[in-house]
Amino acid sequence: MEGYAVNIIKNHHLFFILGASEDDLAKKLRKIAIQVAMRTNSSIEYLLNLPINDLFELVEDINEIDQARKEANGQ
Repeated sequence: MEGYAVNIIKNHHLFFILGASEDDLAKKLRKIAIQVAMRTNSSIEYLLNLPINDLFELVEDINEIDQARKEANGQ
C-alpha cells in the first residue's frame, strides 16, 4: 500500500497520509479502506466502521506481509 506510512509510538498510532490536508482527510481514509477491502476481500462497510487505529493496524500488517514476500522472492 504505497504512499501510506504508519508509525507506532508508545502504543499510539500516529499516521501520516502523504499529500493530505484537513479537507481531504476523510476522502483519503475512505480510499485507504477501499484498498484494504480489495486486498483482503473484506466488506468496505466493515472497514469504514473500524476505529482508525484498527484500520491502520491492518495497513501495517499488509505492508509487513508484502515486505516479507518481496524478501522471500529476492526483490
